Formats: sequence, structure tokens, C-alpha cells
Amino acid sequence: MLTHWFIRGLTLKIVAYNVGSVASIAVAIFLAADERYSSQHGVFMIHPTAISPQAGMTATLLQSTLNSALADETRTESILRERANVPEEILNDRRTKDVYITPDDAVSFGLVSEIREFSLPQGHQILQV
Repeated sequence: MLTHWFIRGLTLKIVAYNVGSVASIAVAIFLAADERYSSQHGVFMIHPTAISPQAGMTATLLQSTLNSALADETRTESILRERANVPEEILNDRRTKDVYITPDDAVSFGLVSEIREFSLPQGHQILQV
């Protein structure tokens, strides 16, 4: 999640395109961009934070893992509220199941400003991480 705040702190203008699928924690990272667009065929997916049980997990380790997952839930929801206008019903649903968001809904919810197919402007370059 630190990636979101790192990107927000850059002195560069960041433009992000969803040309296929932006899912899970990548949605919070995507929301760090100054300008955001989605292909007409793009999809966004948000879901609850998952934790994997480990063999030999003690009560202390289990509590620590739970606390970490709950903190991630709070941070993710904070970013969704701060950077978009995702309806309360959708935020509630993502606490218990995978939620898929269409490009039209992404515009309506403020995840993207518009549906636009990616085209690299002449003279520009792509930086991929």
C-alpha cells in the first residue's frame, strides 16, 4: 500500500490506463495516478483482504496477522473513499466477496474520468514497473 503514497508523492504527472484488468490491491495503486482511464473492455475488481493460515500458527501470530489484515482493510477503504466515490453498498460488498466494476461504473464511481482506449502520444515513451 505504500506504493500508493509513493506515487502520489512523485513530482511527475502520472497517467494510468486500465487496458484489461486492474484487480485487488492494484486498484489502490491505480488510484494514485493523477489521470485515470479505462478501456471499454477493462474491468476493476476489489475484494476483502485475505490471510493464509500457516502451520504452527500461534495465537499471538494469528492475532498479529489479523491486525495486519484489518489495517490493510482500513487503508484500502480509505484510499477508495479519498480518491473515488465508490458507493457504500459496493464498499460493504467488498468486505465479504469479490466485486467487479465495469468501465461505465468506474466512470460513475470516479475510479476513472472517462472510457478511453490507450494510444501513446507521438514523442512519448512508456515506463513500466
